[in-house]
Amino acid sequence: MKVNFNAIFFQQELKATTGIIIRNYEGLVMGSCTYPLGRTRDPTTTEANACLQAIIFGEEMRFRDLVVEALGRKMKWHTLSQHEGTVSLARSTGWKRCLRK
Repeated sequence: MKVNFNAIFFQQELKATTGIIIRNYEGLVMGSCTYPLGRTRDPTTTEANACLQAIIFGEEMRFRDLVVEALGRKMKWHTLSQHEGTVSLARSTGWKRCLRK
């Protein structure tokens, strides 16, 4: 599955929102959402939170292999395991990260 996301940062209000869309290998939409990121300090934090939310959304939709893309940058994520609200993800480079819901 391919996950595309985009975020917008409102500098005066210090708020952000992201839009997420998941497509299968045929390009058919399998899921989409918008998500308010709330109070955010800067555009870099906005992009990081949007990426995190895209990964969480894909996991909540129960997709195991995700290619996450923003602004032409691709990252392949695999859901390795889920245990008591903790999701373990590994990027194709072997870097591991643990996300808590």
